Amino acid sequence: MLGAGGAGRAMAVEMAWAGAAHLTLVTRRQEQGQEVADTVTRAAGVPAVWASWQGEVVVPAGTSLLMNATHLGCAPALELVPVRWDSVDPACVVVDVITNPRITPFLATARRLAMQIFEQWTGVPPEEAVFQRAVAEALGE
Repeated sequence: MLGAGGAGRAMAVEMAWAGAAHLTLVTRRQEQGQEVADTVTRAAGVPAVWASWQGEVVVPAGTSLLMNATHLGCAPALELVPVRWDSVDPACVVVDVITNPRITPFLATARRLAMQIFEQWTGVPPEEAVFQRAVAEALGE
């Protein structure tokens, strides 16, 4: 998880309660990240560690869920989240807590990479409109 503020703190504990085997909290401030890691371990019994955020984040091998719980990517600034995307496993699920815009720069990058991977695996260029309709239907929109 990137960030460990209010939303990140709540989601870290909820992910642990939901069955996460391990959590790595990447933050710029050690005190905040370590405190949330300790809270997760204490509340849910799940091993959680703090990792320092310096420059581009290299996602640890074996990560199955990458969550941006920072303000980065929020409108109107739309800053990029500094992630080394080549360190993200193609099977990793990417989530952003930012809701405005709906597709943040973080999610747009993940989506672009997923579309490339889809085509590599299937040999068929993905039709984004099909995926967007499926998401809208799943969300009841």
